[in-house]
Amino acid sequence: MTAASQPGGTRSAAAQAGGAQPAAAQPAAVRPMRARPGPPRPPSGWPLPGLVLGVDVGGTSTVALAYDGVSARVATGPGANPNSSAARLSDALAGCLAELARGAGPSASDAPGTPHTLGAPIAAVIGAAGAGAAGIAELTREARAAWRRVGWAGEPVVVTDLEIAYHAGADAPDGLLLHAGTGAGACLFVDHRLTARADGMGWLLGDVGSAVWLGLRGLRAAAADLDRRGPATALTPAALALARGAADGGQRLSPGASDGVQDGARDTPDADPRQRLIAAARAMSPAELGAFAPAVTAHAQAGDQVAERIVARAARGLLRSARAAARTGAPTASPAAEPTAEPTAEPTAEPTAEPACAPAAGACGAVGGGHIERGHHIGRVVLSGSVLTTDNALAQRVRVALAAEFAVPIALASHPVVGAVAMAARAAGGWIDRDAVLAELLAATARARG
Repeated sequence: MTAASQPGGTRSAAAQAGGAQPAAAQPAAVRPMRARPGPPRPPSGWPLPGLVLGVDVGGTSTVALAYDGVSARVATGPGANPNSSAARLSDALAGCLAELARGAGPSASDAPGTPHTLGAPIAAVIGAAGAGAAGIAELTREARAAWRRVGWAGEPVVVTDLEIAYHAGADAPDGLLLHAGTGAGACLFVDHRLTARADGMGWLLGDVGSAVWLGLRGLRAAAADLDRRGPATALTPAALALARGAADGGQRLSPGASDGVQDGARDTPDADPRQRLIAAARAMSPAELGAFAPAVTAHAQAGDQVAERIVARAARGLLRSARAAARTGAPTASPAAEPTAEPTAEPTAEPTAEPACAPAAGACGAVGGGHIERGHHIGRVVLSGSVLTTDNALAQRVRVALAAEFAVPIALASHPVVGAVAMAARAAGGWIDRDAVLAELLAATARARG
């Protein structure tokens, strides 16, 4: 990729065609982003006035993508969710930005060994988990500190990871995002602006249906089985395999992995598997607990009743969040709310029916047919986060239920960083083809791996 002052050939081609050009860019500054993401989309082919940068800071990884309208460059780092990750945003972000600035991040169009330097982008949007009202000030300070460490002028704009996910999956100005990755929550967008949200409150207070929520309940079910407080479940040998991996320095496991524990081993004082599980859980950050989520969904798919009940609760919780965000009213208590206290073990029976809508103060938004109260139309439902964008038992339940309830197209936002680039492009007065940016991202990522 060229420096920001040389964005590529698209601009000159437009000039030769006599098209209107955006105002001259100032490469040394990052323009502040307006509250509204920008004007309606320009015609296809509208050039970017310079280099833009999008960053997706999640609980397990950070992805930075620089794009100039022609090619992309990508850098990755550890996750930096303040609620569930060990790394700080300033450190994770500074590492990615430094990699991009020195030209180390791969571009799909690079020839092997091609040297590059990267100037400051003219607009940058950082989507960060935990960037709601409670955390935005601190995360903005950390993002600016990382920016200064790289030596770039200007300042990036920090938004929530939910906002960039929606813009990665939908062009529709009005729509609904349902997210389940390390965290979980739902957001309503009206005229491209986030106007209401439900959950996304962190693993201590909510995030129902997230990877951390699934993993923690799966481990609790295994603990209850080992302690004979709960039913037997295939999650138990998988959890002990996870504990063994943690003791060996990693948390990787296959969904059907087994620790080889025989009946009666749980009663052996010098080989109590409960102690191994306790030690492993204590050593994990909340984000690392989410590594057990794939085992929960896989065993649910295979017919394990305990795992099935966990997945059923997760699906109902995610749908409840979607309905709450769509209603747009002030949050109030309702009979369908999650209980404030968790049972020691997963319940042995689940309700057979889910209420169509949990009324708040006697009113329920009309979400059927893609409409909500106050006259707004949901044009698209976007799903984001690894729990909902991969093929698993929970994602299948949620997709079917959303399609039936909202009766609108459902899009998957598997790479939210593309939404951050789109928002940065709008802030700079330009527009991107999201499919083209995604193709560049995938090609650059493949090049880095190969």
